[in-house]
Amino acid sequence: MRKTINIGGLKLSYLEQNPENELAILFLHGNSQAATTFHHQLRSPELSAYRLLALDLPGHGLSARSGSYSIPALVKSITEFVSELGLRHYVLAGHSLGGHLSLQALSEINPSGIFLSGTPPLSKPIDPSDFRPHPHFGVFYEQFVKDEELEILLDDLYTSLEERTAGKFEFLQTDPVFRPGLLASIGAMEFQDELVSWGNFRGEKRIVGGLEDKLINYENVKGKIPEAMLVAGGHNIHLENESGYTEVLSQFMNEIKNPILLTLREETLNG
Repeated sequence: MRKTINIGGLKLSYLEQNPENELAILFLHGNSQAATTFHHQLRSPELSAYRLLALDLPGHGLSARSGSYSIPALVKSITEFVSELGLRHYVLAGHSLGGHLSLQALSEINPSGIFLSGTPPLSKPIDPSDFRPHPHFGVFYEQFVKDEELEILLDDLYTSLEERTAGKFEFLQTDPVFRPGLLASIGAMEFQDELVSWGNFRGEKRIVGGLEDKLINYENVKGKIPEAMLVAGGHNIHLENESGYTEVLSQFMNEIKNPILLTLREETLNG
């Protein structure tokens, strides 16, 4: 179900399924995508025991455009969303940029777990070897994008015509100034060291990547985080290998939902 909420004067849009369930999964999408990218997971029977939320970040999908797309401003939108909905037991399931924002938010909120895909936790300064060279990677940070460059990038990100068409729609729907705004924030070093955040996080955590990801160098990532898992698929494994992604996420949630673990987690945070 599509819903809206007012966060800091911005009208944000989100999708929700199974609102009666206590343990929630908050899906956070990537740069120039939208909440609809998680359509497989939102209707998955394997995840029906959980409250499922997918947020359109500011300037994306049906959410309002913002005057600031800095990393701190994006993180604030997420943390205030969690607060406004009164979430207590929840997992942040962040993809790509959504994964980075999940890690950035850990200093402000206390999820029961974080589940990252397409996301190499970044050091500060950034280690460029975490990424594979791609001739059109810069499109993610450009306000004005040439159609031919976008098409080449989308061909490497989506395996089916249907998903590629949806991905292009999401990209073009995004506020064009979001991308250079994000780049400016990165250039100004307005982010926390995510390797430190990952190491310090006391909840359950997992990183899942695609074996054929053309953007992320998981050999380098696994050198820093050996427990990172790889499954079949590319950068958008939640789309092109939805069964594999959802299976791993479901297993992760089975570990999270143990009431004893939830109680211990809450006692640790409060004590």
